[in-house]
Amino acid sequence: MDPRIVIDVLVELGQREEELADLRARIARDSRQTRDRRELSHEYEDDAREANESGQQAARDFRQHDRDLHAAETLLADKRDRLVGLSDRRQHRAITEEISALERRIEQLEVAGLTALAAAESSDAEADQARSDARRVDDEAPVVDAAAKQQSADLAVELEQEISRLTGMLPPDAGRHVQRLRQRGDRAVAWVNEGTCTGCFAQMPAQHGIAAAKGRQLVRCASCARFVVHRPWR
Repeated sequence: MDPRIVIDVLVELGQREEELADLRARIARDSRQTRDRRELSHEYEDDAREANESGQQAARDFRQHDRDLHAAETLLADKRDRLVGLSDRRQHRAITEEISALERRIEQLEVAGLTALAAAESSDAEADQARSDARRVDDEAPVVDAAAKQQSADLAVELEQEISRLTGMLPPDAGRHVQRLRQRGDRAVAWVNEGTCTGCFAQMPAQHGIAAAKGRQLVRCASCARFVVHRPWR
């Protein structure tokens, strides 16, 4: 087969490989973005759940402090009533000390109650913000419907089939070499760019770079073994 025809086939094969690589990169990018957004949304939902649980606990603490405060105030009122008209100094001193302790306890409960109330309000605000962030992430997610995904998958199959068809048009030894490279996950064709193989970025011998750029002869990169050809001429 005329080497120029082989080169033309390889140029077209290289185009299809490039299109397939771009398509797969786009599919992977879309999938990664979808996964990242889903994970971020789940993180916000977890944050909202944790904040909600913290808020509920703070609310329970506030109610308990309020009950304890009410009980302490009731007991304080009772102690003060008992103090009225009490003549026994020892009992008077004991009840006075109990009253002082209750007053300190009431002050502590008031502070603890206010702290718990503030914590509950803060947690509620954090939960609302986290839920809002989760909704925002979901709303901003690009809509990729099943039909578009299937279209991309079908196009990938078509490109693979076209690459196989072009490979079959090559001389047997060149076709087998293309298949070996592709079976190990490599592209079989690379473009030449100013004497450099764009597949591995190795500098080629000057005469090989010129021959590849002008389509004069079939060139393989000594570094990565890809066929090196010129980009499609417009």
